Amino acid sequence: MLESAKWVGPVISPVTGTVIEINDKLRRKPSLINDDPYGDGWIAKIKLEKPEELKELVTGEEALKKQEEDIIERGISR
Repeated sequence: MLESAKWVGPVISPVTGTVIEINDKLRRKPSLINDDPYGDGWIAKIKLEKPEELKELVTGEEALKKQEEDIIERGISR
C-alpha cells in the first residue's frame, strides 16, 4: 500500500512476477520514494514471469503523456 496525505491505495506493478524483496528503508523514511526513486527509494525487487513486458514500459515525457491519456479515457478529474 502507498499512502499520501489524501490517498491510500495499492502500488500496481507494471510487470507480472513475484516480489522477492521489499525496501525496508521506505518504512523508516517514506520520503525516499520521492527524493531518490531510482536509488535508495526503490519499492520492490520482482522476479519476472514475462520479461517481454519490459519492452512495454515507458518513462519520462512518454509516461506522462500515457498517464494523461489514461486519466482522460477513464474520466478522472484532477
